[in-house]
Amino acid sequence: MTARRLRALPDDVLLPIPDNYYDDLRARFDLSEARHRELRELGLLYDRSDDGGEFLHLYTVTVGRVFFEVVQRIGGYRGFGMANTPVRLAAQHAPAPAPAPDGDRPAP
Repeated sequence: MTARRLRALPDDVLLPIPDNYYDDLRARFDLSEARHRELRELGLLYDRSDDGGEFLHLYTVTVGRVFFEVVQRIGGYRGFGMANTPVRLAAQHAPAPAPAPDGDRPAP
């Protein structure tokens, strides 16, 4: 899975998604516990259409004004994950965590 390979990169490559997104996701969709855990662990955003099509996507951090989105459409999903736009924008505009005093990256 591409998302697993991307998660193996350094922590500062992919856009971190806040935990409360996944709490809200649980309320919006009837996902299995395993699916919910996988989405959270991989930092994937999720949407589902009325006909059951699914949309998985993740983002790189923004460098300058450029970022990349990696998407997977399943079962005929034709949208663009618009319900997740506010989450992405908030994550992209959140202040970056300060480096730890010893130079190590802070824990995600």
